[in-house]
Amino acid sequence: MLCVLGVFSANSGLIAKTFESNGISYVEEDIANQTVSVTKHRNAGSKYSGLVNIPASVEYDGKTYTVVGIDNEAFRGQVELTSVVFPKTLEFIGYKAFLGASNLKTVAFSSSGVLTEIGAQAFKSCRYLSNINLPNSLKTIGEYAFEDCEALKTIKWGNSLETIGKAAFKGCGNLESDLIIPNSVKSIGELCFMNCVNIKRAAIGSSVEIIGADAFLQCTALEDVSLPESLKEIGYEAFRGCWNLPSIEIPDSVTKMGYGAFRYCVSLSDVKLGESLKEIEGWTFEQTAIRKIDIPNSVTTIGAYSFIECVDLQEVNFGLGLEAIYDSAFLGCVSITNIDLPESLKTIGSLVFAKCENLQFVTIPSSVYDISDRAFAFCPNIMGVYNLARTPQNIYNREVFYQSGIDGHVVVHVYVDLYDLYTTTIGWYDIGTDYLCGIEIVADIENASVESIVFAEDPIYCKIGEQKKPNVAIYPLNASNKELQWISSDESVLYVDMYSGDIIGLEEGEAFLTATATDGSNVSASVKVIVTDEAGIGDVMIDRPTETVIYDLYGRRLNRLQRGINIVNGKKVYVK
Repeated sequence: MLCVLGVFSANSGLIAKTFESNGISYVEEDIANQTVSVTKHRNAGSKYSGLVNIPASVEYDGKTYTVVGIDNEAFRGQVELTSVVFPKTLEFIGYKAFLGASNLKTVAFSSSGVLTEIGAQAFKSCRYLSNINLPNSLKTIGEYAFEDCEALKTIKWGNSLETIGKAAFKGCGNLESDLIIPNSVKSIGELCFMNCVNIKRAAIGSSVEIIGADAFLQCTALEDVSLPESLKEIGYEAFRGCWNLPSIEIPDSVTKMGYGAFRYCVSLSDVKLGESLKEIEGWTFEQTAIRKIDIPNSVTTIGAYSFIECVDLQEVNFGLGLEAIYDSAFLGCVSITNIDLPESLKTIGSLVFAKCENLQFVTIPSSVYDISDRAFAFCPNIMGVYNLARTPQNIYNREVFYQSGIDGHVVVHVYVDLYDLYTTTIGWYDIGTDYLCGIEIVADIENASVESIVFAEDPIYCKIGEQKKPNVAIYPLNASNKELQWISSDESVLYVDMYSGDIIGLEEGEAFLTATATDGSNVSASVKVIVTDEAGIGDVMIDRPTETVIYDLYGRRLNRLQRGINIVNGKKVYVK
């Protein structure tokens, strides 16, 4: 039995002893409480081989020590080690504890133990480890903990596990086909099951909130994924290259889905998006087999290359909240024949619908003010574009319909009273050249009155101090005057700009927001707005403040506060 002095104990502030007992080296973990951890041999030539049975306690120098941990790198590179039995007193397994113990086949955890953490790279590259039964006490599996455990087939999860760290099971190519993440788990780390090519079904536990980036990247056998209502975020490229995945349903709880989340899932044909998703980021569904997609009203932007080369995509139903479609989002979607863009849309990026070779009809709403370069280029079968804008968009020198249209020209339909305006606007009237299609203006869209107003969100939720713009659709699409006037049923709870419709929550409560058409039809619609009690407004004041830099909501300098919303030294202030 050998004793070596000189190791500092962080728990006690004293110098910790290291010693050996029955061929196992220990270091004092907590001197006052007489606990130790198994540590690496101080003699570089010493080796562990065969079975190592770690006791719950060890005697040394007249004292009894409780074994609570496996020290960092304690068994690193011990290639003759085949089996380890852990005591029920064990609380942690440290960083790289068994890294490269390449012949380790069996690890036995106590079912009644107190182990809470398996450290980063703890069992990395233990290539013959085939089964693990994790104790119910375990809360955290660290980064790369079981990476490249190529023979690992089965995992019995504990019922207290909360975190599965980055790349924890990356490259475990023989992992069982049915992966069931326990309900206690809250997050699945980046790269967690990357290249686990044998997993066919993944049931994600009911408490998981985050699936990290690349978590199931290249799980090529994956056929079924069930996502829980607790899920809030799917990381970038989380399911990229899952070739055999045919369908996915994104729960309404998901607000963020990273770029390329389902990229190259070439069998993915059926997708349902949740109603809380804010953005479809770039490359999300690139080269998938989607046939139809319904964009929720909650989505405001569709990122670049989102649906690029989805050659089976036939139908796209855009939500009423969509404001921008960015570059090449639907490039090469050769099965699309008809595009009806929503009234909320403002921006169409470059090449968005380029190479949609069977596209025939396009409706551009009056809300669109920016159409970028070659947005509808290389669409040879376009038969008609219905532009409902009363002010022509600036498309000069942007080659919006480059090499598109039947017989070398595109017919653009506009309102009956706008022929002269469009034919004198550079870019919209073009006789064409050998490489640029011609644009023919046909003024045959009748002016219509508003018949209905539909809110995209019902009810609308707004925080105190938050400013937002409600999204509405106005029907019919060819209603010529789509200007609305807005009122709030309770201005102490909800402020609304009469002309823009922008709202600001003022006090916790409920109010009805009403939009009325100004075209003489008197058509109106109302929606409940629920203002929640979260700070955001600068202050709510009864008397006049002493600040002197005051503006109204239109940016006009004021000499004194007025009733309603004021901007005081850069903060919104409401005066009753």
